[in-house]
Amino acid sequence: MRNRIAVLLPLTVGIVALILYFNFGGFVQTLIVLAGVPFAAVGVIWLLYAMNVNTSVAAWVGMVALLGVAAETASGMVVYLDEAWATGLSSISDLCNAGAPSASALT
Repeated sequence: MRNRIAVLLPLTVGIVALILYFNFGGFVQTLIVLAGVPFAAVGVIWLLYAMNVNTSVAAWVGMVALLGVAAETASGMVVYLDEAWATGLSSISDLCNAGAPSASALT
């Protein structure tokens, strides 16, 4: 079982990275999206520990779903920031304001 996971997990991450690369057309955008996923995973693990919840199949399914949502949210932010960069916004505050519509759409 461990041998299979040791092969399938990197293969899956590689396929996801390849799809993101083809979607965005850039390596930096792919890394931005993939960099947010471990932070979401750490948050889930901390919350499960703080709430004293035992890991079960339901907890793992919820964690996988949360990681998907984190990647989707990061993808939306990258799209908005790329559009803002293309229109000539160059300062950090301009780029942060450009990403605000995608963040407000989630609430």
